[in-house]
Amino acid sequence: MKKATLPSCTIARRSKLDSPRVTRLILNFCTLIAAFSLGLQTASPQVTFDPSEGYPTAPAGFTPSGSAVNSSTTAIAFGSGNAEGWTLSSSTATGLVVSATSSGSFAGDQALGTGTTSSGQTYIGALNLGLNGISSFTFDVYDSVGISAQATVGGYYNAGSDGQFHQSADTGVVGGILSDEQFGIRGANFGTAYGSGVAPTLNNWYQLTLTYNYVANSATLSAFDLTTSSAVNLGGSGGNFTETIGSLYGATANPANYEGVVVRVTADGELDVVSANAVPEPSSVALMVGGLCVLLGVHRSRKLRPA
Repeated sequence: MKKATLPSCTIARRSKLDSPRVTRLILNFCTLIAAFSLGLQTASPQVTFDPSEGYPTAPAGFTPSGSAVNSSTTAIAFGSGNAEGWTLSSSTATGLVVSATSSGSFAGDQALGTGTTSSGQTYIGALNLGLNGISSFTFDVYDSVGISAQATVGGYYNAGSDGQFHQSADTGVVGGILSDEQFGIRGANFGTAYGSGVAPTLNNWYQLTLTYNYVANSATLSAFDLTTSSAVNLGGSGGNFTETIGSLYGATANPANYEGVVVRVTADGELDVVSANAVPEPSSVALMVGGLCVLLGVHRSRKLRPA
């Protein structure tokens, strides 16, 4: 019996699709995908200060009454009776879980504050998220009175390798509402503050994103008004605020070493929905993409093998 043969045009089409050149293109594409994947971000679990995460129902002390260390030079252990693994305050206030009313696209529920409008009351604390480098933070901030309120977020890194929080040595670059009532960025270890010149509207909630660029010695802050559902122009490129200066990160505050988060709330400043974006382990991404490429290569080699 005579074997059926495919039309010559079909054979030509199949030979082009199954050619080594196409195989090389696929493998090159996989290589590009692998390189791109090294820059992808994964989001850590959000910290919302709500009862569903184990926080007390507002109003309630964030840390035990009278437990403020009030020392920028003391190394403070994580946990030790304070809420959900946070450190005791290295400043004057123990911190308070407060009720947060919904506003626009801000869902409300609970937030972190001080429970006072006094500029002398500040909670500064850290939470180790167990990450290996942080590229950006996203968080919500609020100011109701406008009297020296602060609400800032930045990275925690264990400079002394002692597993504790040392305010003046373990605090990365922070961003948020600064003491002069402006959105802005502050250098590592609560160094120099750089204001954007733009102040928050009182009683509005904002979502801020702080993005690090260690190579360029810069950090960028963007703002979105959750109450009015509108972007905020912070005066720089794309409506963002970027600070570039050689001393911003100091000698040791490389975001590639950030393990967790440092927060600061002063007076009526409040924080909510804090999340950190961490660059995934390169090895795990490379293995995943590499495995995919191997499977594709095996599949195509079988197609190219003579019958």
